Amino acid sequence: MSIEKYCQKNNLSSRTIYRRIDRLKKKYPHLTPDELVTLAFDNKKLNKYEYLGMSIKEYCERKNITPQQVYNRVGFLKKQNPALTPQELFELAITKKWGPKYEYHGMSIKEYCEKNNLSVRAIYFRIHYVKKKNPNLSPDEIITKAIEEKRYQIYNFEGLSMREYCKLHGIPLTTMYERISTLKKSHPNLSDEELVKLAVLNKHSMKYEYHGMSIPEYCETHSIPKSYIYHNISSLKKQNPNLTPEELVNTAFEKYYTYGINSPKTHYYYLGVSLREFCNNNDLSYNSIKAYLLAASKNPKYEGLTDEELVSYFVEQKYPINGLTLKEYCSLVNFSYESMHELLKEKLKQYPNIKFKIILTSVINSINELLIKETQNKNNNVNNLTLTR
Repeated sequence: MSIEKYCQKNNLSSRTIYRRIDRLKKKYPHLTPDELVTLAFDNKKLNKYEYLGMSIKEYCERKNITPQQVYNRVGFLKKQNPALTPQELFELAITKKWGPKYEYHGMSIKEYCEKNNLSVRAIYFRIHYVKKKNPNLSPDEIITKAIEEKRYQIYNFEGLSMREYCKLHGIPLTTMYERISTLKKSHPNLSDEELVKLAVLNKHSMKYEYHGMSIPEYCETHSIPKSYIYHNISSLKKQNPNLTPEELVNTAFEKYYTYGINSPKTHYYYLGVSLREFCNNNDLSYNSIKAYLLAASKNPKYEGLTDEELVSYFVEQKYPINGLTLKEYCSLVNFSYESMHELLKEKLKQYPNIKFKIILTSVINSINELLIKETQNKNNNVNNLTLTR
């Protein structure tokens, strides 16, 4: 299962996991991709702390509290109370009364934002920003300044708020506002209405598509991390500002298909079976082996080896025979490595539902028995010759 799907299934942030993997990769460069992923999930703060006999997650769901808000409070409280345990921090985060309850036009911030199609998170961020810049302002002055100077609510197009328009047409709201901000710098004399119209008319330059699908839709369909694609597009845009949106998207996906861990462009096989299928059937990590293969393709140490030889090398590392690789074993017992592969290939076809480890063990045992018999026969022949003499 891809990280994106696992995170979606378990209500986790895939972006957070990918960031954690990147940090761990720098800290532990010797770890394999599989080990990095495992460590990233293990280090995720998913301990099931409890409050009133239920997990924090369950409590938040029942009380209609955002879990992220509780985690943010825990982080804030931890700095003030370093001696408290995680459990005590969570309890304090939930029970502590947090400052004044902001209201605007007789409504809570949440109610006002929902009614006016504003982002609650964005407005609260703005409140904290204004409060930090203007510590002497009263709570009412802060909230007024935060909302009235925030320009999200004034942009409308064709009778719809910008948020509604973007949602209807599948355009990221932040992208549209970034576009408006950019246009404002290049066209300072245009009115807000003219800026919005110009930004909307250029919306096709912002909505990236690949094979007739939006990037999120295509990535979800093909189990590709969309963050990887957007990161590629962003990097390419900085390096080549003259590229068209279509060229940016195509190049980003080409880069993924060439170098990405889940790249389907290069099809690897082991003993006549696709590597992905072989890994799925034998509880191996396809991504881990694929990462080794991609790294080996750039390593001079493996120069000259074919894809088939590289696949065999890395797969057979998973199945040592008394501390030897299959190739080393064949060399030791003077058995053709190629013949061994043919024999294993035949057995895999014959028993497709049997684990490879069982098939390999059976074949090795048969060869060992055959070698023992041959040795005994040779010894008997030697003994007979000695008696005859």
